[in-house]
Amino acid sequence: MKAKSINFTIPLVIYPFDVMVSFGEKDEEVFKRLDKTNVRKDELHLIEMNDASGQGRAVMFGCGATIIRLWNYPTYPEDFGSLAHEIFHAVSFVMYRIGQTLEIRVSDESYAYLIGYLTTQIYKKLNSWQKKQ
Repeated sequence: MKAKSINFTIPLVIYPFDVMVSFGEKDEEVFKRLDKTNVRKDELHLIEMNDASGQGRAVMFGCGATIIRLWNYPTYPEDFGSLAHEIFHAVSFVMYRIGQTLEIRVSDESYAYLIGYLTTQIYKKLNSWQKKQ
């Protein structure tokens, strides 16, 4: 049985960034997709599976491209915990890039909205993809 893998991009709409999401893809597959972007080749090691601990990684490259990557397709509660963890990192990268730091009762609501938006869009894609399988 072939392992599940999926890749899609979520436009952040109000921010000038998109977030690529990759679940269960091999390094070569992700690198090939990123070859069509402005990501520098010398930054690709940042998302290699063999260079990472944990279940995934989120990275914002120098050009502003952001990726959330889980080594496996999310199935178990721990996978979704890892996804939430990586979503937080991706949002932190975007907010830092636009000059907004996390400060309780000052900017936390904008972080929460973007986390909610990104989470919703990811789950919509996952639900849509699963219905097709």
